[in-house]
Amino acid sequence: MKAETINVDGVEYRVAVVYPSRLLNFEIVEGNNTGRSLTFREIRDIGGTQYSYTMQVKPLPGAQAEFDAFLDVISAPVDCHRVVMPYGQKALEFDAMIRSGSAIDHGVMGGVRKWGDLEITFEAIEPQRKPEG
Repeated sequence: MKAETINVDGVEYRVAVVYPSRLLNFEIVEGNNTGRSLTFREIRDIGGTQYSYTMQVKPLPGAQAEFDAFLDVISAPVDCHRVVMPYGQKALEFDAMIRSGSAIDHGVMGGVRKWGDLEITFEAIEPQRKPEG
């Protein structure tokens, strides 16, 4: 577990990212002209590469309110959020949709309900990398 900042819609939320839980997925997105030709050669109509990130996060000690604010933002009924995620040794900023997530209720301790173990996937709404040319 490592304290980290996750930037959503220009706001930085300090949460604890559970390692190893961050998973970078990618998909080569193809268009309608993809298919097999009459000579049986596969033809690709590549639109680009689309990245998504799945991770598990927990509140930092004593920071349940900030975790709650993060959960409130990412579960909002909006089309997408602008996020910044690590990519290689740099950062990748893109619009991402969130379809679902899940968090575990750890009960009430010291008068504060403790939520954690939030698993969330940030899915790009379009390819972040386009073919050259």
